[in-house]
Parts: sequence; C-alpha cells; structure tokens
Amino acid sequence: MTDSKPDLPADQILPKDALPDAAPLNWVDHWAPQAWRPLLRLVRIDRPIGWWLLLLPCWWSSALAAVATGQPYPDPVHLKGWHPTGTFGAIAAAAAAASLRGLSANAAAHAVSLAASMASGVIANFGSMAKPYHAGRAAQSGVIAARLAAAGMTASSDALESQLGFLAAVSPKGRADLDSPSQFHRRWFMESHGLGFKLFPMCYGAHRALDGMLALLAKTPFQPDEVESIEVESNRGQFSNLVQTNPQNVLDAKFSMEFAMACAVVAKRCTRAEFDLPFIHRPDVRNIMARTSRIYLETKGHEGDGLIVHLKDGLRLEQRFTYPLGHARRPAPPEAFWTKFEDCVAGAFEPGMDRQLFGQLQSIERLNALSELPVSMET
Repeated sequence: MTDSKPDLPADQILPKDALPDAAPLNWVDHWAPQAWRPLLRLVRIDRPIGWWLLLLPCWWSSALAAVATGQPYPDPVHLKGWHPTGTFGAIAAAAAAASLRGLSANAAAHAVSLAASMASGVIANFGSMAKPYHAGRAAQSGVIAARLAAAGMTASSDALESQLGFLAAVSPKGRADLDSPSQFHRRWFMESHGLGFKLFPMCYGAHRALDGMLALLAKTPFQPDEVESIEVESNRGQFSNLVQTNPQNVLDAKFSMEFAMACAVVAKRCTRAEFDLPFIHRPDVRNIMARTSRIYLETKGHEGDGLIVHLKDGLRLEQRFTYPLGHARRPAPPEAFWTKFEDCVAGAFEPGMDRQLFGQLQSIERLNALSELPVSMET
C-alpha cells in the first residue's frame, strides 16, 4: 500500500489497520503519512466529531488566550452568567474554521459575525450535562458559521464591536475595551502567564481551597468527626462558578465548594474515585458539607483568601492560599502529574503500560512514530 491515490474500487482499498467504521477513500488511511495515522485516527480527524469536539476547542483556547492578553474586559464575563467557552468559543471556532476553509478576509469576517449570533452558554447550567454541551455546541457553531459564509451568507461588519454588538452584550457592566489595539500575534497569553494544570477532577474555582485544605491536613491532621465548622473565604468571582451548595449527583459535585471541602477532609484526596453517588451520599461527607460555609470577601484577585476550620475541642486552624498546585506560578512536581495521569487512565491499560506511556509522553519528540506508544485495552 502506498500513499498515492489508489485506483482500486473503494471497497477493496482500506488498509488492514483502518478503523472498523472508516469511510472508503478517507484521506487519513490513504494519503496521510504512515507515522501520523495512529494519532489522526485517535482524534477522528477525518470526520466531524474529530474536528468539532477535539481539535477546534484547542484552537479556540489559543484564540481566547490571545483575547485575554489584550484584556478587553475589566469585568469577568462569568459574573454576568456567561460561560466563556460557549460564548467566545463559538467566535474563535468560526475564525479557525474560516482559516481552514481558506475563506477570504471578507468572508471570514462574515463567519465571525455570524458566530456572534450563535454564541451561547450560561453558568446556571454548570453541574449538569448541558455544561460540556457548551463546548461541542460552540465548535459546531463555528463550523456552521464558516460554511454559511462560504456559501455567501452575510452578517454585520461590526457585530463584535458595535455598541449593540457581542462584546457590549456579554460585558457585565458594559465596559468592554473597544479602543485599545488588538494584541493578536503580538502578545501571547501562554508566554506571559505560563502553562497551568488542573490536578483535581472538578471546577477550577475550588482548586485553591481544596489544595489549601489538603495542605492544612498535612500540617495538622484531624478527623471528620472532630470538625465543628469550615469557613471558606474568597471573592464573588472565585465562588461564581461553584453553583451547587448541596450536590445530589456527580455532576453537581464537580461544581460544589462544599463537596470539595468534604472530599479533602473525608478522603484526604480528590480523585475520580470520589465522584460517585455512594461517596457523595456518605453520612460523614454530607455532614462536612453541611458544616461548610462561604465567606464573601470584597476583594479582587487572591488578596486575603483562605479557610478557617473550627474543631469541636475549640482549636482554630487557618490556612491562607494564593495559587493552587499546578498553577504556572506554583508548578507541580513530576509525581503530581503521574498521580493525575494514573487516575485518568485507570483500567485502560495492562499493568505497567500506563507508566510506560507516561514516560514516553515526557519525551514524545524522540519517538520515531506514534505507533510506538502502547495501545489502550479499550481501543
């Protein structure tokens, strides 16, 4: 089999290692470099699900980073109830799709403006199945916007920056910066802010307090039945995404500060294993959640954030925090990454293969081909 276009009938030309549902004459199996094919098949890049739900979100995150560096919003949009992934994501995905389709500058502008009318996603849906749907919907909207623009559909030339446009609409106080020059291709978020990693499988808004509680427990151990009360102190921006105060299911728990505190105190960790109904409804977990309260500070950033634990014997424990472990300003050690990786791939590989894969990924640029990586038992 060569990488040139085959002349055989479509039903005879798929290679033996093609996916069972591969379409005849798909470009991955016939024209992509051999060494790239395992990864391209993994992300389903030759079919819409690959582009919409896997690749485009990566591109729009880069676009979001560039926008964030320019600081067009003095007020975080999520304080007005907008989910940035669902709103900005649709526009960034449209820009990426327009570029992929090779649209003219004029058509690309129409695609972006069309996407502004498709952007949606509210914080109120955090803790439900609708929240991850925001990402897929945003990617889909971007692709559709580019297709419509390519077909000749038009939109307003100032749908983003108009006083009645997208930026003004999602700004909590209508204070979008429309005057400063764009920072695209001049200043990149990753270069100035660094790369961060989420070490816990729940909303990032809980990570600082969660990390702080684990640090407090390591310094001064105590048991769940010794706790009288827990007070978590932070500003409204940090609490805004944690919409669930009395979680009843796994999705609720991912967006609950109360569950984060109970998880740390009861399990002394926060991994995927804790996100199941039996654990969420354990009496000791429910008890700690009921004893946890939120203290709203009138501050910005991280000034003064912390937590206070009152024990039944009268002892008062306090922990202040700024950045969680894994933040670019507080890098995690290698063993923390392995713990997170092991938790994510649990049950997917034969014993020992997960560690092998983790090691290979640390120096992936040295691989001759991606086929050298171990294969999951689920593939």
